[in-house]
Amino acid sequence: MIRQTDSLIKEYIEFYNSMDEEEKKKIDPLDFWNSILSTYNNGNQTISSIASELDLGVDFLNNRIYLVGEIKEYDGIFIQQKMSALTKMMEIDSNNPIQLIVDSGGGDVYSMFTIIDSIQLCERKVSTIGFGNIMSAASLILASGTGPRLLAPHTSIMVHQMSASMDGPSSQLKANAAQIEQLENTWLELYSKFTGKSKSWWKSKMAKDFFLDAKTAIKYGLADDLLTKENFYA
Repeated sequence: MIRQTDSLIKEYIEFYNSMDEEEKKKIDPLDFWNSILSTYNNGNQTISSIASELDLGVDFLNNRIYLVGEIKEYDGIFIQQKMSALTKMMEIDSNNPIQLIVDSGGGDVYSMFTIIDSIQLCERKVSTIGFGNIMSAASLILASGTGPRLLAPHTSIMVHQMSASMDGPSSQLKANAAQIEQLENTWLELYSKFTGKSKSWWKSKMAKDFFLDAKTAIKYGLADDLLTKENFYA
């Protein structure tokens, strides 16, 4: 749908961005998007139907995607929602950065890798913005941002070693252990890449749960700056 109507939607976005702030206040965002969607497909697709596919964690008008709650194991729908929104935003407007709002206690490592790879491959800058609690896998997603990586002043961050449970025959346990060791090495490599700190530095910090406030997280390279009104609405 987006590919077929790319120029049309860009035209509407440019029109919206050309308005002054008082004009924008008079527009209902849902009506605005429904006016776009009614231009094609005989009006059969509304913003509500798109929201049902992408969930309410997507704000197209402000280029924001919300990553809130647990990053669930093998939750294809969850990942599809976020990555589909990222792709569509990239196609609609390639100039302005996308904001990925993160408030998560972490979760599945493979899903985390999917999100990080998508951020890194996205042609648009992706600004990661942390609120609330950002733990485990979510802290690495925060650090992977390609635009400004920002933290609300009272955000709490926690990093730690990867954890896993295993069962089965001894031969399978050995194979699982080797895979976990490989994943942990990748885990440390990414922390090092995104923060500028060495793998050994992060490994020593992750011997147990390592809690940081926003300013300390910035000092250690997990983010670039504190969130303010100015840089949030820039």
